[in-house]
Amino acid sequence: MRDNISLTGDIQVLNIEKKNNQQIVTIAQANEPGAGSVKLFFTEEPYTLRKWQVKDAAGLTTEVALANMQRDVELKSKLFAYFAPKKDGNNFNE
Repeated sequence: MRDNISLTGDIQVLNIEKKNNQQIVTIAQANEPGAGSVKLFFTEEPYTLRKWQVKDAAGLTTEVALANMQRDVELKSKLFAYFAPKKDGNNFNE
């Protein structure tokens, strides 16, 4: 996964379809479409990302669905703070 996705350059839109009051956009890497794809499911009113499906090179699909979403909710900034892990001598990821 990438932090920023652009639908130009090395990402291409494979398909856009409208089904059951949803817009479904399928994207993949332009230079390697067989490596897998991502389907993004948007509702129309309001236009909102509701779920996505990732299909890998083996054809297996993983789906993530968003539920009980709320809009215009104020969140405290401390919810998004990063705290470096304490050094306890164990370096499992090095």
